[in-house]
Amino acid sequence: MEKVCSKCKTEYPATLEYFFKHPKCKDGLSSWCKSCRKEAIKQWNNKNRDKKNIHNTKWRMNNPEQAKLSYNKSNNKWYNKQGSGVYGIFSKNICLYIGESITLTRRLGYHKACIKKPSISNQPELYEQIQQYNNIKFRVLETTENHKERESYWINKYQPLYNTKNN
Repeated sequence: MEKVCSKCKTEYPATLEYFFKHPKCKDGLSSWCKSCRKEAIKQWNNKNRDKKNIHNTKWRMNNPEQAKLSYNKSNNKWYNKQGSGVYGIFSKNICLYIGESITLTRRLGYHKACIKKPSISNQPELYEQIQQYNNIKFRVLETTENHKERESYWINKYQPLYNTKNN
């Protein structure tokens, strides 16, 4: 016995899992083959992508502060809520690492990901050592435009355990 796709009218063996129930069909008799279903999903996604982009644009216009923390593909820039500055990685009262970045939010996210999976970083030894500590906290120590100079101040103040360049 063979089944027929209700869209393209192609016959398929009934034993194979080719068919999906049509989403608007109430009686369950109408079914589509995999290729027709894929094409319908692709068309639906293309049609609704424009609606989604319009919604996102309106939301960004109405919520400019919240919209800053997102990646803008058109000009390859990160919108950053916290700005540039100096941050620290702490475990209880022990300072493990001090760093600086132009995009603090992005950099702290990178550190969190590397602590969970050290192999994705270019310094896996650092993150494997940090993993040994409990209650790891990330603190923004200072938001400033001259973050490179201020990093050396904070390194001298806290004497972190894992900074390689102590000034």
